[in-house]
Amino acid sequence: MLHVAHSEFSLFSLRGDWYVGLGYDSLCRWCVPVFVMISGALFLNPEKAIGYRSIYKKYVSRLLLAYVFWTLVYFIWALYFYFDFNVFNNESFSLKQTLLAPFNYHLWFLPLLMAIYLLIPIMRKVAHEKKLLQYALVLWLVFLLVSSLHYLEPFKLAKYFYPLFNKNFIIAFSGYFLLGYFLSQQPFSKKQRLWVYLLGGMGVVVALVGTFFLSKNAGEAEERYFDYMSLQVAAMSAAVFVLLKQLEPKCGKGILKSLGWLRKDLFGVYLTHVIWINVINTESFRHCCSEVITLPLITLIVFLLSLFTTKLIRLVPYLRKVVE
Repeated sequence: MLHVAHSEFSLFSLRGDWYVGLGYDSLCRWCVPVFVMISGALFLNPEKAIGYRSIYKKYVSRLLLAYVFWTLVYFIWALYFYFDFNVFNNESFSLKQTLLAPFNYHLWFLPLLMAIYLLIPIMRKVAHEKKLLQYALVLWLVFLLVSSLHYLEPFKLAKYFYPLFNKNFIIAFSGYFLLGYFLSQQPFSKKQRLWVYLLGGMGVVVALVGTFFLSKNAGEAEERYFDYMSLQVAAMSAAVFVLLKQLEPKCGKGILKSLGWLRKDLFGVYLTHVIWINVINTESFRHCCSEVITLPLITLIVFLLSLFTTKLIRLVPYLRKVVE
């Protein structure tokens, strides 16, 4: 949904369709942080034994294989279907910007995840010492605060500290990794949950309203308020995580069984969905009726096609490892 909605949001127009894209995009900005938080809750659990060898052989090597394979797939896909060889005559030609960037924009997440996995032994030490964990999370919140405020006029002082944190995804997502473990271990009263949900709702409003005014003033789609390294995105991510934690025990066996059936294929869905987005998520399809309907519909179609593609790939013995 994030990638489908962003296609509409990026076409800045201040018309109804753009507002719908902005709305859906704002509501989905928690998705990547929550994925990292779930990983943190699982990998930092003291009951889960993780050795150095398993980190490299079981987790990092799997991600490295998937990254290399799917980068090649998207390169061939773009070369065959979209590449104009006349572009070589352009002096400003850049292979990465011209060919790769528009079609494998989601693969950045795999090297990031590999880096986080390499830090698991260190983060487990931090997570299992209460005061050290609290210190790390407070420091991370300061990082988010500086990242959120440095570009606002009233907070000019923050810009002098921003170079310490500038676009350091490892710091940002390591914080989400630790936060996921912290929230998974934290008992919440009803009142505390309501406060978390309230902050999460405020995060959505800040992202939505801030992005609207920033884009309107810039005359183009401006997504600074969508940054994963911001307090508003962290707030909505924490709210979604706590909500899911609260709902999980209430899920029936049928729902859990269905989710278990999907579990092994979701990594493959993530890897393959951009191919189907390029096929299905066309402007004519998005505008065939109200975008309120077409954007979720396109999302569902892309998900089902990606799921079907993943299941087919898993039937091939030598290929199944690139989607597992």
